[in-house]
Amino acid sequence: FDITTSGTYMVTLDDGCDITSDQMVVTLLDPPLPFTLGDDTYVCPGDEIEFDFDPALGEFQWQDGSSAPSYTIDEAGTYALTISNQCGEESDEIEIVAIEPPFFNLGPDSTIICSGEFLDINLDPALGDFFWQDGSSEPEYHITTSGLYSVTVSNECGTENDDIHVSQLITPLIDLGPSLQPCNGDTITLSTGNITGIILWQDGSSSPAYQITTSGTYAVAVSNDCGMDTD
Repeated sequence: FDITTSGTYMVTLDDGCDITSDQMVVTLLDPPLPFTLGDDTYVCPGDEIEFDFDPALGEFQWQDGSSAPSYTIDEAGTYALTISNQCGEESDEIEIVAIEPPFFNLGPDSTIICSGEFLDINLDPALGDFFWQDGSSEPEYHITTSGLYSVTVSNECGTENDDIHVSQLITPLIDLGPSLQPCNGDTITLSTGNITGIILWQDGSSSPAYQITTSGTYAVAVSNDCGMDTD
């Protein structure tokens, strides 16, 4: 007698001297169905990934030896599960990557570059997606002029932004002009122009303009973070 389905099966034997019977219950068991833990993914700080399978699927064996149908993941690693019964087994694994929210610093809130100089900002490309104030999206930025520069970096776990104010200074270059021979009563005005810095005339004054009404030798020095010049 071939049995191919679940049920209760009984047989009776009459050997001429006695009649005996026996029965058995047969349960048809399928091999575990294929299953998936999902695509490789990531966890952010404080995140958890939970699996909860039907205990009736079979016996469970996780990569760390645990045998519960439920499992919680909160850190990076390779996780694997095998579900088995008397008829077979199925397995799957998943790779979990830990991602930190982006963290970076463009430097001091403000900085100075001298004329002809530049400031290069180089951020780690692995931080996430970049969005600068002008819409560019590269982790590197080349600054040659004054202005307020800002960038927002985002990834699957968060967003961070920072800005920096850049001021471009002109290196002092002073030329008061040639020697002069004014007439009596004339007033001559000497000027340092639009150069930003500390101004010091021969008499200790610090105005950008200097008025002369008498003969003499006049001198000025202008200094800033980019240098100093005199005339």
